[in-house]
Amino acid sequence: MTYACRYCEQVFGGPRSRQDHEIEVHQNEGIEMEARMDKPTIGRVVHYVGTLHAPENHYPAIVTHVHSDTCVNLFVFPKGAANDVPDTGLKTSVLLHDPDVPMSWHWPERG
Repeated sequence: MTYACRYCEQVFGGPRSRQDHEIEVHQNEGIEMEARMDKPTIGRVVHYVGTLHAPENHYPAIVTHVHSDTCVNLFVFPKGAANDVPDTGLKTSVLLHDPDVPMSWHWPERG
């Protein structure tokens, strides 16, 4: 998964790299930055990456508790398959990572 800068379309490997670029480069150029929506709050929808056995499985999840900007508790919803059960339910102290890191969370990709 790649992420493009919203101002110059430069491509990055992860959401954090893109956000750091946007702040460091474009804010310094005088471009007014839109309000950053990257702080987790209770009720926000995120994606949870499945277990080590199925890292390609991303599940919808809701933030239930915020420990920090990068560590949250989640309630992970199943996608409907019988083998979803181990990856669903309440997950505690889940860390923010790029979308290919198992048992982590990330912001949904923009369409």
